[in-house]
Amino acid sequence: MCRDRDTTPLLIARYRALRELKTGKAKPTEVALLHALGRIGDPSAQLVLLEALQDKDEQLRRAAALALGDLGDRSVMKPLITALEQDNDEQTRGFAAISLGRIGGEAARDALHAALPTKARAR
Repeated sequence: MCRDRDTTPLLIARYRALRELKTGKAKPTEVALLHALGRIGDPSAQLVLLEALQDKDEQLRRAAALALGDLGDRSVMKPLITALEQDNDEQTRGFAAISLGRIGGEAARDALHAALPTKARAR
């Protein structure tokens, strides 16, 4: 099933259905669905991943940050940079950094450099 883009709509629908329930019990499944959407690499998953990057739940933001890097689409650079600079969760910021590194490019490099502590930049 991995990398089978035909499954993307099914995974998105399942993720949205679980988010509507908001029972708390489905969280590991929701996280796994976000990871799977990133690994498939289908650009149609981008919207749901960007929504998850803004979720109040840090586990979902973390999963979304990594999954966006798996998509490899430079159009998600700005939201990832915002997460790197502003998210209150250290792991989400770290996962955003990983994804920026995966996507690459000048904007990613500049954002990662700016995020480095001053001491690390001096080396």
